[in-house]
Formats: sequence, structure tokens, C-alpha cells
Amino acid sequence: MNRKDVFEWGRVIKTHGLKGQLLIVIDADNLSHYENLGSVLIQKKNGQLVDFHIEEISIKSNGNAYLKLESLHSIDEAQEFCGCKLYLPIDELPSLEEGKVFFHDLVGSTIINVTDGKEIGTVESISDMPGQTMLNVRINGRSVLIPYVPEFFPEVDIERKLLKCNLPEGLLDLNS
Repeated sequence: MNRKDVFEWGRVIKTHGLKGQLLIVIDADNLSHYENLGSVLIQKKNGQLVDFHIEEISIKSNGNAYLKLESLHSIDEAQEFCGCKLYLPIDELPSLEEGKVFFHDLVGSTIINVTDGKEIGTVESISDMPGQTMLNVRINGRSVLIPYVPEFFPEVDIERKLLKCNLPEGLLDLNS
């Protein structure tokens, strides 16, 4: 499966029990949407995406879940996946409400200042911090964190990979 056909769904935190179960954290809002998954892709430490059939998944309200894969039968087999990222096919994404976006769609977007039309930088990654989501933006060769809040981004065009922003004066200087 091609990287553009999947989205990062979560990661393996640690093993659970002795029979190959994994404790995972899910990076999603609507957890119940994922209760009946048949398989998951795991990015092994060498970067390869491997498809695994799910035997059982038990999702907790805190965004964690216990995941039992059909091919893992011991803690030793499960141990190699600790810290690995989990991916799902794009078609597993739930429908979005009007005006909402999937954060992974923001990566690679160009940020333009709405006041003067000048390019500010490019979104490299998203960090979901306690309290708010931060965009990791490459600006003139340096990495800058910008809070992703509606007041700062009045226009978001996912198709064109364009974010128009109206940042408070001095915000970019805080990261210098």
C-alpha cells in the first residue's frame, strides 16, 4: 500500500499481558468509528508498512486501546512493535463536519499572511499538545510552532494545500 493511501492512526505504547497484546494510543476524535476494524498497518522500525489482521480491539475512553493481532502470540513477538506507528487506509476515515479538516491533510500546506499575501512557511508536521494543536512550520530554514486555532486561520483550502493566516503580532518571534 502506498504512503499517500494511508493516514497515521496511532502508535504502540507497550505490550500488555503475556499473549502478544499491545497497548496503543489512537489519534482520532470519534473512537467508536474504529471498533470493528479488520486490519491495521504497522510501520516497522525499518520503515516498512506491514498489514496485520486484528483478532480483537478494546477501545478505552481515554484514546487508548488494547489490540490483539492474529499473528502475535507472545510478549516477545509483540515487543518489537513498541513505539511503532499505526496506519489505516484513507477510506477508513469518518465523514467530516462542515468546516472541519483532518490534521494530516494540513502537512505540506503553504501558509500565506492574509494581510500582505506573503508566504510565511510550510507545515511540516502536526503536534497534538494538551490544550491545543500546534503546526510545526518551516520558516526560513527554522522550525516554528504555531497554534492551530480558527482565529489565526480564517481560510483553509485543503485542495490547494493553502492556509491563509492572520497571526497576532510577535507570535513568530516567540520561537526565535
